[in-house]
Amino acid sequence: MSTLDQALAGTAPAIKIGSATIALTKPIATTTPTARPAPVGGSLTAGVNAALAKAKEPPKTLTLNSTKSLGLKAYMHALIYSETSARKTSTAAAFGNRDNTRFIITRRAEQLLPLRNLDYQYAEVTDGAALKYALQFPERLWPDWAAREDRILVIDDLTEAVTLLLEDNETIDGKEVRDPRRTYAAAGEDLRDALRSLLRKPLHLIIVALAKVRDNPISNEERVGPDLPPSMLNMLLAELEFCLYISPTTFKFTTERDIMSYTAPDPANPNREKTFKREIFGKHKLSKDLAMRFPKVIEKYENLDLRGLWSRVQGAEAEVTKAHNAKGECLSESHMKAQNKKWASDDGCPKREVLDAPRSSDGLNVVTTQEEKA
Repeated sequence: MSTLDQALAGTAPAIKIGSATIALTKPIATTTPTARPAPVGGSLTAGVNAALAKAKEPPKTLTLNSTKSLGLKAYMHALIYSETSARKTSTAAAFGNRDNTRFIITRRAEQLLPLRNLDYQYAEVTDGAALKYALQFPERLWPDWAAREDRILVIDDLTEAVTLLLEDNETIDGKEVRDPRRTYAAAGEDLRDALRSLLRKPLHLIIVALAKVRDNPISNEERVGPDLPPSMLNMLLAELEFCLYISPTTFKFTTERDIMSYTAPDPANPNREKTFKREIFGKHKLSKDLAMRFPKVIEKYENLDLRGLWSRVQGAEAEVTKAHNAKGECLSESHMKAQNKKWASDDGCPKREVLDAPRSSDGLNVVTTQEEKA
């Protein structure tokens, strides 16, 4: 055994390092690492998460529900768009009547001239502050209307409303905003907050907007859609179940994406014909049962009868719901409410209210296809 090994073992009186000799009065203490015991019943992370989940009360904004209830508590949320003088305002008004319908207008009152003799009530807004108040608190504007069950709110029009929000956000915290991206982001947040507030209210929401053609000269494509900034448009279309285009030639709804090809003189060479493609955006969201039904519940081209279209959808949904109830394939809504109440009382958590409230121009040169003519 070497001198170093003897020193470590405590048997050597001294060790020599170079020309120096070091006396050892006590053995060098050594420790042997011990293995950490494995946690019982799984990983440590899983144990911590289980303990936190047991002790922490679920947030009040978290509730259980079933997709079955969507058809029972549904309100129409639709965007209607087209160029000017395409019957957008009168079509939105015809969804209800003067008693249950209220308008928030963003342009001059003369835009409601088609309804002059029908006595519809409206709120006129001229800046971003008035617009945000009207969108957030429509019940305060018309207290008698707020008590109605089948109430309808029409925003006419959203294209100008976005302009008002942009102007309102050109100054933030008393300072002029020099970066337009900041202005658009702030205006988008205002629109998002207002829209989500409205969608949680028990009312039908009809939004009117102008149309815009976006050209792609490289691929010879034209896309017709609502005249809104892209980020705001994407947010809006994701939230709404219906986006309907009114054809100014046939005065019919286009309810789904419509793609057509046509020939026209080449702008670079008028003596030569060129093929162009035009896409008109439209969408409607139905349950899987209705989307697969034939004949279709909603045709690609529909008459300008928004109430009739909605009644047809609700009637078909009622039939599907009745059939599913008979088969017992869906969880009952009462089961979900019971689970929410259980959350409010388990583990000594204080009682809380169960959240079971309903969710809450441009002169287009439109090309008419043979199918549309028919």
